Amino acid sequence: MSSLNGRLRSLDVAVRDWDMDQALPEQMIAISDEDRDSLWTLPLVMMPIENHALKQTKMVKNSNLESVIEMFNERNTGKGHIRPDDIAEVFSNVSAADFNLIHNLAELRSYDVYSLRITLRQNGIEIDNYDDLKLSEEKQNELQTYMRPFMEQIVLNLYGPEGSANANADDNWMSIFQHPDIQGTRNRLKNMAGKMDIPLYEIPGFIQEYGDAYLSVAYYRECLDHIQPSIRNFLDSATEILEHQQLSQNYSLTKACGRMKTKVEKIEGALGHQFAFFGQSNSQMWKDMSAESFHTFRESVHKNHTRMGGMMCALAIKMNLWMEKFPNRDDGGPMRRADFILTDMGQGW
Repeated sequence: MSSLNGRLRSLDVAVRDWDMDQALPEQMIAISDEDRDSLWTLPLVMMPIENHALKQTKMVKNSNLESVIEMFNERNTGKGHIRPDDIAEVFSNVSAADFNLIHNLAELRSYDVYSLRITLRQNGIEIDNYDDLKLSEEKQNELQTYMRPFMEQIVLNLYGPEGSANANADDNWMSIFQHPDIQGTRNRLKNMAGKMDIPLYEIPGFIQEYGDAYLSVAYYRECLDHIQPSIRNFLDSATEILEHQQLSQNYSLTKACGRMKTKVEKIEGALGHQFAFFGQSNSQMWKDMSAESFHTFRESVHKNHTRMGGMMCALAIKMNLWMEKFPNRDDGGPMRRADFILTDMGQGW
């Protein structure tokens, strides 16, 4: 009870402080790299929200996959969440436009930057700064391993087989740009422009656009790889529960456990299939380089952003929830893990 009272007091103080800020000029909050790279966090500072206090909060997906406004998230006091329907009870002078915007944002399945680029446009939401919808530089650097096939194709097509071999041997892709074969590179650029049916000066823009599309695929792949140990942990536990001599007699448990196991396997399989398809489309694009093949690849990526983002967001939240409760394979034992699956894992999913 004392812990609950402490959290309520913290929430009350936070609300009073934010209400006082209403009389002050809007204070823009820098978006952290963690929030920028997240699947489930949307800093409202980037949204066209009129209420200054509300604009300084975040919308997040909670463990039940519900969209809530996060007032605070502290190790000692816990999390302060309010539902979109309750914002008028917490924030003063919430306009109808803000209320409608919050509810539209709450309906989105993922808050990763690639899904947001599409879903915000589909909902007619103009944000303050579209540069906010980019991964952090740190995350982009982390994705370089996943970007290697893209870099290999760029180097091969611009600097030829010899340049690609040298870059691979040195394992330093930047070295090839320091001493290029200028005439050979110019000829290859002209050849690429001809195949793409675009002026030579548009080639850098094409490479940037293609690289961004490939980076989005790399981002989702890295997200899935990051939670693979959690997925294996959960699936092994689910199998153990279903085969347990005593627990397997509980119909409600086996039904819930079987449903969750099947859902996780289907999502993992669907994402894996999509990544394989992107890989094939990428290879085909370079094999038969043309404006049409590039547009086909780009559109196949873009039209799947919201689907992949939604699946990845839900899967990551649930797997993180599982690992917070059972970080090691044998933690809790079958009984506790079965109870958690029955009462918590399936909520909202």
